[in-house]
Amino acid sequence: MLRQAVDDDLGCNKSITLSESALHTFVFECVKSEGDAGMRKSQQQYKIISIKNRIMSFTCPGLKDLVREFSDLEE
Repeated sequence: MLRQAVDDDLGCNKSITLSESALHTFVFECVKSEGDAGMRKSQQQYKIISIKNRIMSFTCPGLKDLVREFSDLEE
C-alpha cells in the first residue's frame, strides 16, 4: 500500500519497486529522471540514498517506520 501511495505521489511512468538493500533494510527504487521530477512536485519528504546506473534509491518517513517495525519483529 505504501509503495502504491509513493508511486501515485511521484507520478512515475514506470512503477517504483521496493528492494532490499545490502544493509538489511528496504528502499524504493525508480528511474532517476522520473523520480527527480516527481520529488520536485511532491510535498512529501523523500531522502535519496544513492543513484547508480540511472536508478535512484530513496526512502521516506513511512518506509523508515515500517523497516523499524520489521527489525523489531525480526529480533
